[in-house]
Amino acid sequence: MKFQLNKNLLGLILMIFFICLILLIIIRYKNFKDFKEDYINEQFINITEDFKNKKKSSPKVSSPKKSSSKKSSSKTSTTTKPSTTTTTKTTTQSPRVSPVENYNESCDIKMDEWNKSPEEIEKQKQGLTKMQECQIKNLINNTVRSNVMETLSAQNPLMTGPSGPAGPPGPAGTTLLASGKLVNQLGSFAKKDSLYRNPLYVATRTNGTNPMSSLIYMDEIVPFVSYQSWQYNQKNQIVNRYDGACLTYSPNQDKLYMSECDDNNTKQKWFWDKSNRLVLLDKGASKNKKTLKCMSISEPEVNSLVSSVPDCKGNSCKMIGQKRYLIAKDCDVNKIDSSTIFSFD
Repeated sequence: MKFQLNKNLLGLILMIFFICLILLIIIRYKNFKDFKEDYINEQFINITEDFKNKKKSSPKVSSPKKSSSKKSSSKTSTTTKPSTTTTTKTTTQSPRVSPVENYNESCDIKMDEWNKSPEEIEKQKQGLTKMQECQIKNLINNTVRSNVMETLSAQNPLMTGPSGPAGPPGPAGTTLLASGKLVNQLGSFAKKDSLYRNPLYVATRTNGTNPMSSLIYMDEIVPFVSYQSWQYNQKNQIVNRYDGACLTYSPNQDKLYMSECDDNNTKQKWFWDKSNRLVLLDKGASKNKKTLKCMSISEPEVNSLVSSVPDCKGNSCKMIGQKRYLIAKDCDVNKIDSSTIFSFD
């Protein structure tokens, strides 16, 4: 019985303790809330008074808009303190000055809504026009492109591989339409080479400039020699690299020969048509008006009047066996013969 009485007494004491504790917490919270409100109101009043003093001491700025009838907008703000003290403030349109700029440096001027005119506020609420959107997109694209190009330029030494070997120097002194080995479709390739990829014989000039001793024939390719290298220039002349002589047609013979270049000599003018035929531009060369004079190759033959190739030594100067020579023959305009098709390889 005694133990049960003590137990009830202890429970009553704990209940009274918890009730007191809750009341204490409520009282402390109410005091803190009242203190906070008083502090905030006091700070706001101080800020407002400082702003009024600052505004009185600053010069007045006229509004940029002029109108015949003067209008002033006034706003009245009332702040109530716990002691029922009322403060009234009247503001006119003035420059954008933040009233709390000295107290909060992170505040932007856009927060000063009460000093803005309704027109300015309405403009800020409106979205961008299509022209403005297009200009912004172009600005972004140009900026991105510029930054990308600058980055690529900075990284260019890292992205560029090693330079390759230099190519052979080109011929100087004139503008060329074509140059290289002069090959013929019929006389330069083996029968097995149906795709005409590996020429075996090329046009080769001989010594001198005499019509009978400076003929041109198809011979095996010799590397690094100039007398097998030809140039087709803008003057429609076919020039040999060895001495700058031109490929010339002679009315007294079908075989072509080498002679000194003459810009007025029509027998040295050749037109390279779309079928890769080299047609002589001399109108009096062909007796038949329906035919042309085309460059071609002869049937294999032996000509004892042909001199040796330039700069030959020993056995290389001997002209042994049959040769196919460059000739000019009549050709039909519409009929293409494989012996008249030439190319610079």
